[in-house]
Amino acid sequence: MRPAHPDMRLSSLVVPVVIGSSDQIERLNALLVGGMPRERPVLVIGGGRVGRAVAGALRCRNVPVHIIDKKEGRGQIMDSGASFFQGDAADREVLRRAGTSRPPGSGG
Repeated sequence: MRPAHPDMRLSSLVVPVVIGSSDQIERLNALLVGGMPRERPVLVIGGGRVGRAVAGALRCRNVPVHIIDKKEGRGQIMDSGASFFQGDAADREVLRRAGTSRPPGSGG
């Protein structure tokens, strides 16, 4: 992982990770989304309380969500409407199953 800088160009191989307060994420969403529908799911790592809350908030905006979590059975408690993938997010096969191998613009 490397921090991004204002002059950095992101390629189709880059997976951005954003961390911030609810207010900061909300302002970033307003800048980036601009009301356009999203075809590709957002990948949430971790299906605990925070991951489920993030997934639920995104689903309220009709954003498709995929959650990866190590804990077996966690998918059975998903109430966020997200797709669940059990496994380690450091495992490329788990990431592939969750949809990260598709290039941007290829749809869901």
